[in-house]
Amino acid sequence: MSSINSDRVRDFLKGLYSSSLDSTIVTAGNGGSHANASHLTADLIRRNVPSICLTDNQAALSAFSNDFNYDTALSRILSNQFRFHPAVVVILFSVSGESTNLINLANEAKKLRCPVFSVLGNSRCTLNFVSNDSIYVESNNYGLVETIHSLFAHLIADTFKPLW
Repeated sequence: MSSINSDRVRDFLKGLYSSSLDSTIVTAGNGGSHANASHLTADLIRRNVPSICLTDNQAALSAFSNDFNYDTALSRILSNQFRFHPAVVVILFSVSGESTNLINLANEAKKLRCPVFSVLGNSRCTLNFVSNDSIYVESNNYGLVETIHSLFAHLIADTFKPLW
């Protein structure tokens, strides 16, 4: 694993913060990345930052997956919930950066003119190229990457307002 560039992380956090003022933050991820997205959402809500984790809504996720398909479920939920919402910022968590459902979500967000910020496991993935900005941990060790992503989630939340 290469070292994490603290200047890059700081620039990511500044860009995310300035894009998110007066916006609703929408998060998503799969598996352990979903857990990080959900945890970030909880921390943001505790700081009075409007936030929702799309992958927390199991009823909508299973309905759209059943009626259409899993690869487009999240993008359809985003479009249905936020197409008339004036300001949305999307934060995605993914170790591989190759999950079709998250790539489709990022592309839908961009169609809706929502900036996309991603927390990734490498820089060579598709999600890095479709995001407005991203930070990543160059490692194939999923557990290590997800642990560092959890740290990034806490840094993101503290960027808005330290809890203590």
